[in-house]
Amino acid sequence: MNVRVLPPLQELCDRHEHVVLLWDERVEGRALLGVGAQRSLLIDAPRPGDWKAWNAFVETSNAQHSWAFGWLGYDLHRSLGLGELSPEQTATAPHPGKWPLLCWWEPEVVAEWRPGQVRPEIVAGSDCPWATELQALLAKGDDEKQGRSTADTGWEPLEPLWSKDMYKAKFAEVHRALRRGDIYEMNLCMPWAGKAPGAASWSIFQRLAEETRAPHSAYVQAGQWRAMCASPERFLAKRGRFLHSQPIKGTVKRGATEEEDRALKAALASSEKEQAENVMIVDLVRNDLSRVAAPNSVEVDELFGIHTFSTVHQMGQQRVVHVAGQCLACRHHARHISHGLHDGCAQTQCHGMHRRT
Repeated sequence: MNVRVLPPLQELCDRHEHVVLLWDERVEGRALLGVGAQRSLLIDAPRPGDWKAWNAFVETSNAQHSWAFGWLGYDLHRSLGLGELSPEQTATAPHPGKWPLLCWWEPEVVAEWRPGQVRPEIVAGSDCPWATELQALLAKGDDEKQGRSTADTGWEPLEPLWSKDMYKAKFAEVHRALRRGDIYEMNLCMPWAGKAPGAASWSIFQRLAEETRAPHSAYVQAGQWRAMCASPERFLAKRGRFLHSQPIKGTVKRGATEEEDRALKAALASSEKEQAENVMIVDLVRNDLSRVAAPNSVEVDELFGIHTFSTVHQMGQQRVVHVAGQCLACRHHARHISHGLHDGCAQTQCHGMHRRT
């Protein structure tokens, strides 16, 4: 498989407070790098008008044809009263890392790997004094193993935040909800926590990217905050008046031989359990997208499709929906954040990029 080389960003991460990399090693995919921040918006506690402030920020970026990156906290809808909560539901506990609810910014320089390109080009901020230096840095490739951090202090291994008794109690609660018919499937997600020195954050992402080789990977650095992810799953993409969602259910490793690889892929394709989960996720995302879609415009292009990546085969599908009406950024994202996020898990952060299309 023809792949790109992860750029050497340790130096950038040391020098700049804001660095974001949306990474896809596949040459047929797209990747983006944003460095620096010429303006930003941070909301650390809910206040009236926060969504309007974010919407105004995005609209200004659109008007200026600027790039903007950032994250929206998964529970932002709860604190702002946009969700559909019953009176007995309690407020969400604070994030253990005390993350801001929302952080969004416009980088000083943006580089893009377009489909078919193995080297990036500067697409915004080319007149920045250090843009040429950035271009030279990105041309280095994987030289010197990218200067990985060797910090040997400040590490604490990942540990579960639930005790065995707490896990068993929550497991029993899920079973009661299933028997009552409140739900028909549930992913019980247990939080883990650990510590690492801030200077090691890029080297941690390097290991994550190398181990997973996932097409939707991201490294987000904003001041003291760090977020990393590696997933074969696209939550949501907006192209003009169309939304694209590509959730995935069902995973199997790649085989050591071609014969084993084909057998594993065939077993995944015929699994009743994985197909049942796919039907569940199709129903969930169809329901969510229909809230902002033009009537009868939600289409499932593929069902039970098997997609092959560098390390795994996955079962997934794609939905395309035409967005009805004006669909302002504030209204559109508020509605989606208040619902499923694919698998219904307690995902902590949803981050992305926005640009006028």
